[in-house]
Amino acid sequence: MTYSHSWLANNADAKEEYVIFASDQSATDTDHYLQACNIGHKRLVGSWEGVKEPSWIINANDFKRVSSAFVVKQVCILHLGPVIAEKNARLASLEWFDGYSDKEPIGFLFNCSQAYANGCDGWTYDPSQDQYHVAQWNKPKEGFNLPR
Repeated sequence: MTYSHSWLANNADAKEEYVIFASDQSATDTDHYLQACNIGHKRLVGSWEGVKEPSWIINANDFKRVSSAFVVKQVCILHLGPVIAEKNARLASLEWFDGYSDKEPIGFLFNCSQAYANGCDGWTYDPSQDQYHVAQWNKPKEGFNLPR
């Protein structure tokens, strides 16, 4: 079971919350596990500070069912809240696994060009939609890179 729609905004799931996570297991093993557990998902590509890796988006409620063996080496996940209508985007927060920190809001997840995404520290790419996304407080102004 995979997601075929755009999970970013303007869809029937606008009130749903999602989690984007990288896995400590192979992409094939992670896909098989999610399918075996009947967890709807979509494989994405994520990048942080130039390191690209496969990642997955799933409903936030389903993340509780993901075995810790798949995320034991991960520091945090990206939590996406419901769509905020005024922004036409989801609030993006880092959710730390240290057990002490609250969610850390880092902005809204917006569509952007590949060139813009490549100028940012972190981005997510949805190959099925051919869309890049970055988390920041204001909608990207194409042609300008974020200050680092």
